[in-house]
Amino acid sequence: MPHPNPATAEYVARPAVPQGHHVPLLLEVGARKGALTAKLAPHCRELHAHEIDPRLVPKLRTRFSTTPQVHVVFGRVDRRPTPLLDPAALRDWRHLVELGFSGVGGSPHASLCRAHPGRRVDAAFRAAGLDPRVLVGEVSPEHWLRLHAALKMS
Repeated sequence: MPHPNPATAEYVARPAVPQGHHVPLLLEVGARKGALTAKLAPHCRELHAHEIDPRLVPKLRTRFSTTPQVHVVFGRVDRRPTPLLDPAALRDWRHLVELGFSGVGGSPHASLCRAHPGRRVDAAFRAAGLDPRVLVGEVSPEHWLRLHAALKMS
């Protein structure tokens, strides 16, 4: 995969960390040379930059050695042996996450309200233990699973 230029890295980073907000934790998979990492780091309390290429890890560690919130992790992120969701539920979950990340409504809550009744979305956020004002970069995969389950059941 080609190394993104700074403008592309900025474009990709913007939805994950909107201006003026700090995200508690971000996970970057495939940090490569750190272009996106550099754009994300100032906006997070903690950033885990995963890279599997052993030639790039030392360079990343050197580049971010003075950035305490960046943790360069050497290793792979592997597929689970048993899927969390069956194929039909996975399609629905992906649609939910894509809608939440769309930014169309300005927040995941507002974006989901475009496809579901507001009261159902409110109830799903309560069931998932999420504040309706949460930023998309702060919603963990587990929270997306909880939102999916709550919206499917209501």
